Amino acid sequence: MNDISTKFIGPRDGGPIEDVISSEGGGGGSGAITHPFQITEVAGEASPTILVRYGTMQDVIPTSVNANFTTLTNNATNVIYLAVTVDINGVFASCEMVSDASKPADSDYIGYITLGTVVIASGAITTINQACTHSLRMAMCGRVVDGASLTARGTYEFWGF
Repeated sequence: MNDISTKFIGPRDGGPIEDVISSEGGGGGSGAITHPFQITEVAGEASPTILVRYGTMQDVIPTSVNANFTTLTNNATNVIYLAVTVDINGVFASCEMVSDASKPADSDYIGYITLGTVVIASGAITTINQACTHSLRMAMCGRVVDGASLTARGTYEFWGF
């Protein structure tokens, strides 16, 4: 267990705050911070491989999350995103993690949110850019259904918690 101590030198000692001292470490003992949908490289694989850490969308685990992910394109920027499917009323139905050269535009029944990008050059991961650090929720705003017909798609709204 890490011993984290903080010392304040300041107003109760008769002066302004001059120093905050704390020990290194914290969290899970390694000092490393982990979060939902964190993208990391998996070492020792024959081809560039990532792991996208466990996270949820509407309390559902997207397919391909928390498993080695190898469908990455060499000499390209790979966009890692969630494809979220809704029903006619805009209610969440399912979610899948995808990697592609670009994220598609939202459609009537599928909305997309970027988790991050992975740049691969000459068969090696050179950069991982993280865009999402929370499990997610979604809702449809402005969706209009007339009887059994969708008359206005509305807007996909995503947020983290």
